Amino acid sequence: MEKMGGDDSGSSTVSERDVDESTVLSDESGFYGDEDMKAEYELRNSEFDPAAFWKAQHHSLQSIAEQNREAAEAKAARARYHRDRLNAAQKMEHADSVDSGPAQSIDVTSDKDPMDIDLPSPRQEPSPSPTQELHNPYEGDPMAKQLHEPLPTFLSRLPPSTTPLTTGPWIWIANPHHHAHRPAGGKRDIAGLKQGHRLLKNFSAQRRQLEARHPEKPAGTITRMMKPAKDLLEEDLVKLARAKNVKEGKWMLFPSPKHVDGVWVKVARATWEGELGVGAKVATKNDDDDERSEKSRLVCVYTRDFEDRMDVERVLQKLVGMGLVGGEQGIFYKCDAYTYLEVMGGNEWKLKASMYGSREMLKKG
Repeated sequence: MEKMGGDDSGSSTVSERDVDESTVLSDESGFYGDEDMKAEYELRNSEFDPAAFWKAQHHSLQSIAEQNREAAEAKAARARYHRDRLNAAQKMEHADSVDSGPAQSIDVTSDKDPMDIDLPSPRQEPSPSPTQELHNPYEGDPMAKQLHEPLPTFLSRLPPSTTPLTTGPWIWIANPHHHAHRPAGGKRDIAGLKQGHRLLKNFSAQRRQLEARHPEKPAGTITRMMKPAKDLLEEDLVKLARAKNVKEGKWMLFPSPKHVDGVWVKVARATWEGELGVGAKVATKNDDDDERSEKSRLVCVYTRDFEDRMDVERVLQKLVGMGLVGGEQGIFYKCDAYTYLEVMGGNEWKLKASMYGSREMLKKG
């Protein structure tokens, strides 16, 4: 199984409202800047001279090769750093196993954190049956949990609250149980899925033609007139995702920096024990993130097939039972195909970026 998804943005803290989706933006918000900012960047674009830029840069093949070498060395250094930390942690665990003293648990949250959870010591972690077949698609990746790495070691090695973005954008964990990785129809064809860009461009061209034929009509009216074409576009994108076997999707959680460790502990444990979906990831720490920041972190909980509504709802119900979903504010589920095609909130096609909403699904359930 390949790593799932890409960089997603939005907020699960937006309440779902009964509105006409054909005339407004999607449930998830996107940032495009105000008119002054747009004008500034349009001015920069008009004044930009590529020839002068490259002449000033004096880029040679040698300098490009040097940059590539430095980047490769930095990547290797990050990998060594995490490998050394993992090896050191495993040595400490081995020393603890022969020590008669009690093993210590890891405290990842304060007593006042509403998402408190205590991690058991490595000795308390259940071990799989010798006959149980386990599989980890992220084995060897320093930014992911390893098969023989105790869960507390992984969580203490890569806490999302302090793991910097420079080590990598995501921390990963897989459901290692074999049944979770049975293919939904073969290998994913991401390159083939990119044909969807042509469908999106064709839809944009149709809208421009309609606007040219009806210059007197406001944008909202044009959007309503385009609804049949938009519905067909959505159907075609789902068909394409199905044909190219890009079937994964994810529930998106947005905890605050203060709560991200507690949320991740719960998600990681349930994923590793086979109680959620096929995998999960959490964003690492930006330089401007701290516990006082209001900027939320993204946690993705993946399912194998976005069309398997029963499984999608099962994972949602599990998240509710874990205390991670509830109240007036919901969370949203997005298919990976839309992530690869860069269909974000507030997109120009007026497509709803999320496939499911928790409030709607829980009401129907």
